[in-house]
Amino acid sequence: MIDFRSCLYALSDVIINRPKPLRTFDHIYMKLPDMLLQAELTARWCDGKSVLFIGDGDAIALSMMHLAYQGHIKGKPSHVTVLDFDERIVNSINHFARTYSLADRIHAELYNVAEPLPRDHWAKYDAFYTNPPGHRKLGENSGENSKTRCQFIFSGENSVSIHGENSENSAENSVSIRMPLS
Repeated sequence: MIDFRSCLYALSDVIINRPKPLRTFDHIYMKLPDMLLQAELTARWCDGKSVLFIGDGDAIALSMMHLAYQGHIKGKPSHVTVLDFDERIVNSINHFARTYSLADRIHAELYNVAEPLPRDHWAKYDAFYTNPPGHRKLGENSGENSKTRCQFIFSGENSVSIHGENSENSAENSVSIRMPLS
């Protein structure tokens, strides 16, 4: 049973740490209840796995790791790396990780998906998470292009992609979690 009050207090630590959204970057942050649901679900799916997040303006990686390592939710990824193009997000993740003794479990680096994935991230992870912008300016296939860019992350050839969509506006609200088949 999840203690929602404790979870909400823990998530408020994450939200306070998160930089203000910039519309020019297409930042539209999740609301707190959605963050809790997404973090809890992702933690269960990625339990014991090394996970690469491609972008994380919503702070799901921090939410998941903070909740998991405080014992509020089931499922604990072994390690999370976040790649994001917004230096403010990268700095906020690394600052939070140091402040809450998570630096050995989560870290962030600058990366722009318009560039090839750096080789030091190839074949290194068990799963990846992305919530790509689905903004009309980026075209209908922006989410699919983000998933395709992640093809070199896994060491094995067989993998499955779990792709969820918000039924209210599926073109603009999608999340992908991809893991190798075992």
